[in-house]
Amino acid sequence: MQEIPVLKIKNNPGTQLSLEQAFNIVPKDFGYEEFLLAEPVALSGFVENNGNQLFVKAELKAKCLLVCSRCGGQFTLPLVCNFCEGYSQTPLADQEGENDIHQFFGDSINPATEVLQRIFLELPMKALCKEDCKGLCPDCGINLNLDSCNCAAEKIDPRLEKLKDFIIKD
Repeated sequence: MQEIPVLKIKNNPGTQLSLEQAFNIVPKDFGYEEFLLAEPVALSGFVENNGNQLFVKAELKAKCLLVCSRCGGQFTLPLVCNFCEGYSQTPLADQEGENDIHQFFGDSINPATEVLQRIFLELPMKALCKEDCKGLCPDCGINLNLDSCNCAAEKIDPRLEKLKDFIIKD
């Protein structure tokens, strides 16, 4: 993955650096098996030196390849969200001991981990290729979005099948 060069602003408090950059990230390399990226992730915004830290404030655009929870088909989900992360050459911790400012070394920032975390948080709990996805037939397994099947429409639970003999006919 490319890094964000910050040499021009890291020692100059109050300065900003414009950011228009695409990053090639492989989610699997960072332990994310839930999705793939269809194209490089784009960050558009700026990096700001506030004196103690550098803040990356940008719009994040990504196209994720996901598997539909109902039909099992692969589909592309475009994501657009805000990305705001702080970086410092010395690690800072909040009161609970959690790092909210990420450490960087040298003259560049590598935001890959934070970018993937942000994308992961934006993913839906249940990925659907479309809102009205019909899913798979529970009997024959055919994708009901693409074809129809001839399976019986109404199945009776075998534990309750004897009850149909008790139907009173006039």
